[in-house]
Amino acid sequence: MASTAEQVAAAVRVLYGPPSVAAQAQANAWLTAFQGSAEAWQVPFELLAPGHPGEVQFFGVTVLVRKVRSEWVRLEAGNRQALGQAIRGKFQEVLGWPAQGQPPASELVLRQLCALLAAVAGASGGAGAAELGAQALGLLRSAAHDQSQLALALRLLTALAQEAEDLDRLRRQALVSVLLPQAGEVLGALGGLLAAAAAQLAAGDTGLEAAAVAALQCLEAWLELNPVAGSGCILSPAELQQQQPQLFGALLALLTGRSPGAPGAPGAAGRSEQVQEAAGGVLLLVFGPENFSAGEAADLADDLAATSALVQALLALRGRLAGAASDAVPAAVARLASALAERSPEFCCGEMPEATAFSELVLECLGRPGPDMAAHSLDYFLMANTVPLAERPPALRGPLYEAALQRLVQHATYPAGFTSWQEEFELDEDSFFRLREQYLPELLDVAYGLLRIRYLSHAWQLLRGAGSWQAAEAALLLILAVSLAVKSRLLSDVANGGCENSGGGGVTAAVAEDRQQTQQLLCALFDQLCSPEGGASMLGAHPALAEAACLLVERYASWFGRLTAGDGEVPLQGAFELLLRALLIPPAAHRAAHAFQQLCLRCSWRVRDAASFGWLMDAAHGALQRAGTGLPIADRQLVVEGLARVAAAQQGQQLLEAAARLTTPFVQAAAAAAAAGGGGAPPDAAARRSLADSLRLLAAALRFLAPAVDDRGELGSQPATQVLAQAAPTLQAVAQSPAWQADGEAVAAVAEVYLRAVGTAKQHGLQLAMSAIPAVSALFAATATPSCLDVVSEALEMQHEEPAVAGAAMQALAAACDTAMPVLQGEGGLREHPALVTSLLALAHSCAVYAPAQLCSSAALPLLVQLAAAAAGLREADPVSRALELLSRLAATQEGLDEEGLTQAHLDAVHAVLATQGEALTARLLAALCDTCPRHLMRNAADVLRKLLGHPTLGRAAAGWLAAAAASGQLPGAAGGYLTPEDCAKFASLAPRLAGPRFNALLVDFGKLARGENTSDVLLAYEM
Repeated sequence: MASTAEQVAAAVRVLYGPPSVAAQAQANAWLTAFQGSAEAWQVPFELLAPGHPGEVQFFGVTVLVRKVRSEWVRLEAGNRQALGQAIRGKFQEVLGWPAQGQPPASELVLRQLCALLAAVAGASGGAGAAELGAQALGLLRSAAHDQSQLALALRLLTALAQEAEDLDRLRRQALVSVLLPQAGEVLGALGGLLAAAAAQLAAGDTGLEAAAVAALQCLEAWLELNPVAGSGCILSPAELQQQQPQLFGALLALLTGRSPGAPGAPGAAGRSEQVQEAAGGVLLLVFGPENFSAGEAADLADDLAATSALVQALLALRGRLAGAASDAVPAAVARLASALAERSPEFCCGEMPEATAFSELVLECLGRPGPDMAAHSLDYFLMANTVPLAERPPALRGPLYEAALQRLVQHATYPAGFTSWQEEFELDEDSFFRLREQYLPELLDVAYGLLRIRYLSHAWQLLRGAGSWQAAEAALLLILAVSLAVKSRLLSDVANGGCENSGGGGVTAAVAEDRQQTQQLLCALFDQLCSPEGGASMLGAHPALAEAACLLVERYASWFGRLTAGDGEVPLQGAFELLLRALLIPPAAHRAAHAFQQLCLRCSWRVRDAASFGWLMDAAHGALQRAGTGLPIADRQLVVEGLARVAAAQQGQQLLEAAARLTTPFVQAAAAAAAAGGGGAPPDAAARRSLADSLRLLAAALRFLAPAVDDRGELGSQPATQVLAQAAPTLQAVAQSPAWQADGEAVAAVAEVYLRAVGTAKQHGLQLAMSAIPAVSALFAATATPSCLDVVSEALEMQHEEPAVAGAAMQALAAACDTAMPVLQGEGGLREHPALVTSLLALAHSCAVYAPAQLCSSAALPLLVQLAAAAAGLREADPVSRALELLSRLAATQEGLDEEGLTQAHLDAVHAVLATQGEALTARLLAALCDTCPRHLMRNAADVLRKLLGHPTLGRAAAGWLAAAAASGQLPGAAGGYLTPEDCAKFASLAPRLAGPRFNALLVDFGKLARGENTSDVLLAYEM
């Protein structure tokens, strides 16, 4: 591609010119292709001419920077030297434009030219970096009042240090080893500049303000100049204070400097805050938690001296943060205070004379609005709590967290006038919820641990006095955040009631009194919350408040269940009513459904009497009917599961009656919907939805209708049997109707009903299993729905001790193979039906576990092994996992000779199948290891091969199969160059010599080598 400077410049002008999507896309594609051409090493020099606009000049330099960083090592040594000289010459030429009467280059172009020089030094392994650094230092020292020279020196020094960040390990170490010897001089020069800037700023002269910001950015880059990326600062706080006292003092002065502009001067405060923020960033790097070292522990006094100096500087800002124009300086102070508390908690929050004043400074920061400000401050309070109470000043005990709690409420409160996040433009949604869900809970838990009833009383008073739904929601949040600690204190039998600050022994009078007061407060809280008036105010104000109210009931459901008559009246019916009403509020519906399920689970014993149970059943069914399909089926299932938990708490005839009362509406609705497809005509969408939903709700009820106790009663006492008998006509009608068979969702719902019924009946479900297996087997033959086979697997697992069930399951498996194999044959058959493969192989594995004799003698065994071998080459985890389970079980059949009913003839049948298909199976497993096998299943695949090689009959042949597969040259990775013939030969020689976990590890490493994730050296470790 031959390109001239004029062509490139024209394309750049189009790219940055007036909007023209088609022309800009074409120009972008052309320029992208140009950057990969040989001309891209030469044309940019022509673009760096005073006659071209700034964007063209900038593009030219950027192209050279990219090519130096990515292609420098590909150039010949002579070309690299010539190019380096040309770049340095062009740099000097650009600097000389003003002297020749030409317009000076823009700041962006000059900055990019400095980055180009640094990139050459970095790509050259540090060659020339020392000279460039020395020139920049000389320029910095001689700049005096020449702002342009000063800016150029700082750009060069910054670019040199920043270049190391993106280099690979070896080139980074080479560049850093050249630059580090100059670090002392650079820091000293920057210290002098920053000290002068601090003095001028203090006097109101802003002449060096821009230089100060640039110098601080340069300083941060040089302090991070470690041979290993991410290793923190090169100096500890003590080292910085002792080795660079002028620099350390300048940083503190810049951090605390007042606004240099006259009051009200436009932009003055902003510029001053920019300097303070940059100084705070450097100090955070020095004092941050990443900058700990063993050397500091040996000289703790010096480190604390530096810490004390910074604390004094921060305290000078007291009283000036609340009215700051922006959050820049308060945020810097909050971050530094948290870093100091994390670095030296005992000193900053205990021993230090200024500890109380320091805590007041953090509270001042916390008083600023915004979730980010709160997030910056929280670590201080958490670290203060790591210091024993006796070692803290009184103000840093309960009073500190009481004051923090009052300020935290504003950060956790929705904005006034809030309606939805789509209409909220000032507050960031992610920051708000990050604060409430990740940061606040830990601190609020600490506050509750110290304040106990005072904490809850504060939240209760906030709720009672709430003048808006936002304030009420924030009050509920405070109680929600400490629910676990509150319940532990009230419900635990531990003597100290979960109080970390209490001693051992019996319950003290103070603890007993606190428990009693907490019980009384919660009773009052839920009496108001669950009253008709309170519930209406909670649900009617805003969905966020409704959701919080539902979540509060959910979190305290165990408290509802454990509350005794002596503790107070339980507002359980009001709680249920609140949750059922909330089902009609879409944003709160899911939380309400989940809370209803939990409340039923925890309080089932409270509603076992006929009156309470009848009321709850009628209220819940009514709520579900009112919500209709507007309530997602998953949420309706949660409600039904809760009711089933309550019904299951009954016994005997009461249990059967409760089950019938719960499920009859769903059975009737399903029957009515099923009739729509009985005439052969396709049912409409409403009928299909009604049938599927009704059957899923029926399945949800069956899932938890197992008796609470196992009384080994008659089969007829099992509610699952009764419910299934009532639903049988509908289930049969759906299963036998061609119109319904075409509806995959309806068929899956039928299978789910059978699955839950079989699983619930457990050891009492023999007759149920014997009726369910043929039913779902016939349904599978008509529809090939995978979940039908899951019912057979469940029945076999539950009733595996019954020979009749094992026989029925094997018949179902053989029939399923006849149905599924035509669907799975052909190109892409397995990939298009992973669920079918998964269910069929899962059933085969269940038969291998619970009916091994029947499977070994089955005519379907060769087909199943062939299917498993093919499925092992898929990428989806579920079918691969099931395939490997079956193959592993079959490969280890020799170990199961002692199993009941398993004879040598059965084993010989399995071995014959493996011998016939073993070579293809081994090749498929090894290929899967090298390419498609999910990483977490690679050891499973290797284990199948290990069992084949360790097989007493097939082991020698399996070793040959493995060697042949490795030497075939057809393995994934061979064509891409990741696997060489030498690697394959070495692997084939190593594999037969290893056993156990070491063999599995070899196969996994070989597979990763074929995927390009290992090098050939990984095989050397297995030769030892």
